[in-house]
Amino acid sequence: MNQYQLQNDWVLCSEQEVRVYQDGHGGAAILPLLKEFGDATPILLQVNALEAEVETIPFSVEKIVISLNRKIEIIWQQTDEGFQMEATIPVCSETEE
Repeated sequence: MNQYQLQNDWVLCSEQEVRVYQDGHGGAAILPLLKEFGDATPILLQVNALEAEVETIPFSVEKIVISLNRKIEIIWQQTDEGFQMEATIPVCSETEE
């Protein structure tokens, strides 16, 4: 599990490697390092001494868990589940005459 230090003693945990961009006011943008088609949508967080707020969750994230010990864990979607690479029903068929 990769860990990244955020402001106000918050820790971000992620199975995937991510890039973390922080401003000076508790805001953070998290982007996965995976190369995918198109631009990746960031996770936007706002943290302060008392709370953490998730502002955006992209489709590639299954859930974000925020614990009382100032830990934020990102659970990513499994990309290999649910996709079929070949048709299961023929699109067209030849008829015999």
